[in-house]
Amino acid sequence: MGRAHKAVDGAGLSAFRALIGAILTFSVLRFWAKGWIESIYIHPTFHFSYPGFGCATTPTEPVVYAVFAAMFAASVMLTVGLYPRFCAGVFFLTFTYAELWERATYLNHYYFVSLLALLLAFVPTAGFFSIRPDARQRVVAKLNYDVLRAFVSIVYFYAGFAKLNADWLFRGEPLHTWLKSYDSIFTFGGMVPLEWTAIAMSWGGALFDLTIWIFLLWEPTRKVAFLVAVGFHTTVGLLFPIGVFPVVMVAAITIFFAPHWPRLIRKLPVADTTKVTTVSPFATTAAAAFLLVQFVLPLRSFAYPGDVNWTDDGFKWSWRVMLVERVGALEYEVRTDQAIHRVNPRHALTEQQHHLLTVTPDMIVEYAHHLGERYREEGNVEVYAISSLAYNGRRSQAWVDPNRNLLKVSRTQFHDFILPMKD
Repeated sequence: MGRAHKAVDGAGLSAFRALIGAILTFSVLRFWAKGWIESIYIHPTFHFSYPGFGCATTPTEPVVYAVFAAMFAASVMLTVGLYPRFCAGVFFLTFTYAELWERATYLNHYYFVSLLALLLAFVPTAGFFSIRPDARQRVVAKLNYDVLRAFVSIVYFYAGFAKLNADWLFRGEPLHTWLKSYDSIFTFGGMVPLEWTAIAMSWGGALFDLTIWIFLLWEPTRKVAFLVAVGFHTTVGLLFPIGVFPVVMVAAITIFFAPHWPRLIRKLPVADTTKVTTVSPFATTAAAAFLLVQFVLPLRSFAYPGDVNWTDDGFKWSWRVMLVERVGALEYEVRTDQAIHRVNPRHALTEQQHHLLTVTPDMIVEYAHHLGERYREEGNVEVYAISSLAYNGRRSQAWVDPNRNLLKVSRTQFHDFILPMKD
């Protein structure tokens, strides 16, 4: 515990906050400028919810814009260091609230951003890179760095741990499927089979995620590890459409640098780290609890039968990054006392909603319950799914049990209505 209470320069935390804040500001502006507020939240007539958060419905249009305006203001103030903890808290609440409006928008880096904002609401970052010059010599307890470093390390570790499966290591999937559009580049003019390239890249990706955090923590390898990480994330960002995730991760790993690194750039004197810092028992306990949850939550997939990448049980909130390529087809059969209806949900949903619906079990159940309410006036209702899934380069096969009445299925139970995979 003594090392956690040690006083260290707060400049690194301030730079980390400024970098993350700038990326968040850009992201909110980009989201607004591309019209995604309207196309995702305002125009659709149906919204998918997260299990247990059905009450977080999309508000009226003025409230939607007000939430995004508050989100933008909070990100700008976070960037310049004006009341950063308060602004990080406001960003966490507004961003997370907006994410709960539409289940189909889930991305790993959105979840990552929410948790980073939550941590920044409690970490002191008001010193360096701040419009408040009075705090530039501030020191902080080393615990603040330790928590952020541990969190980023957990994300990397589980991203690599999840890749230790046969599809990734021995079939090179889904990279093999994704790289087909770059066939001439990654086969070196046809001289190397694409499968070999995909498998080599898969092994490299797994090794990177499993070890990069170790090399970042160890000072002798930190500079080289940072350059490798920048190259890795840049390459991934150029090859695959994953938004700002590579930029977020590059900014996040600056937390591994020496706490005084921003002062070296601006040639300012190092802060006096002989000062005494204190960390309350509550803060220590809260930090330990947060990290424990982040470490344990991804392990819940082992509590379910079957392959998590096929059944989706325990897939979310587990840092299972770039592991699956799913292409689904889905229709519903609604049986009532008066008729049997075949319903194609494509016509009532946006393209993004429809795609996620066809490959996400709990969303399939939610929409089935929606159809049950829609046809309730025709007497007793039963809803069945006729579904198929093409998964990681395999041929399409039946996915949802077509004999299972989905109105009898809870969204929070494990997905026992998913048929076994035929490999």
